[in-house]
Amino acid sequence: MEVHHHGHVHEKKKWKEYVFQFLMLFLAVFCGFLAENQLDHKIVSDRKKIYVQNLLEDLKADKAIEKMTLLPAKRLEGIAQMMRFKGRIQIVADADIPIFNPNTIIDKATFEKGLEFSAGVEYVMVNGTFVLRNGKTVTAVFPGQSMYTKFKK
Repeated sequence: MEVHHHGHVHEKKKWKEYVFQFLMLFLAVFCGFLAENQLDHKIVSDRKKIYVQNLLEDLKADKAIEKMTLLPAKRLEGIAQMMRFKGRIQIVADADIPIFNPNTIIDKATFEKGLEFSAGVEYVMVNGTFVLRNGKTVTAVFPGQSMYTKFKK
């Protein structure tokens, strides 16, 4: 007994079908990209809100100042000896002092505009000289000093 297998006969697709399939695939990938982008934006936004909430809670508990000043200075002491005099207010220390309102401080920087200044910072003193007064930059003052690590002198 002979069995003949007839393969499934395919009709040749028209070019319009290929274009339609390409457009459908492109649309699916593009929509996936948009959804992923929106999700990433929401995650970053949520993290920012949580960070600000935690910062305000820390400010109320007086931990934020230490986290923003003393702890980074201590981490850098191993490579930059000058950091022993940073991040603390004491005799012989040359601390930079920001003065801000905890109720109005907010970070305005974004990924698109990374150099936006924070709002709510009223004064900043560097080596005893105001560089920000009443929320405005003081011009023609340069009280900061370069810091060198053990790798460059």
